[in-house]
Amino acid sequence: MSVHSVLSANLEINGVADRVSILPFALGGRTGKARFYVSGDTSSLFDPRNAAARVEIDVVRADEVVGGQVDVVKLDVEGSELAALRGMEGLLRRNHAPRALFVECHPELLERAGASRDELLDWLRAAGYDVKWIDEANRRTAPLSEPWGEHYVNLRCLRGS
Repeated sequence: MSVHSVLSANLEINGVADRVSILPFALGGRTGKARFYVSGDTSSLFDPRNAAARVEIDVVRADEVVGGQVDVVKLDVEGSELAALRGMEGLLRRNHAPRALFVECHPELLERAGASRDELLDWLRAAGYDVKWIDEANRRTAPLSEPWGEHYVNLRCLRGS
């Protein structure tokens, strides 16, 4: 079963297929072709060291393909989060910029991509978002001053009203 068919089925089950589009692109900071490394647990634009296959894919800036109002953005792009955010700077500067971003922060993968945890956090704050990490074990958000014990976390980024 393909990823596309799994996503499509999930959208149908959750009753949002009429409002969500699946596009066959990776998000990045610039448009073009890129090598995508496919592995069992972490497929990425950056070699996860155990890639089972390499394929060429299209990469686009979100600013080039996303129109209309966007309320929430979820990014889990295995180290490419900062590049994807840079590709949506126009979207994030709109009068009705997304109120919430949920962004994975995986320091090791960010470093493989040429970025860092601190660079990602600084970028999000500079874009006007209040950033906290999601403490899934305790079902809460936590301030960045509180260390997390996992090798990655999801960040909850909210823009003030």
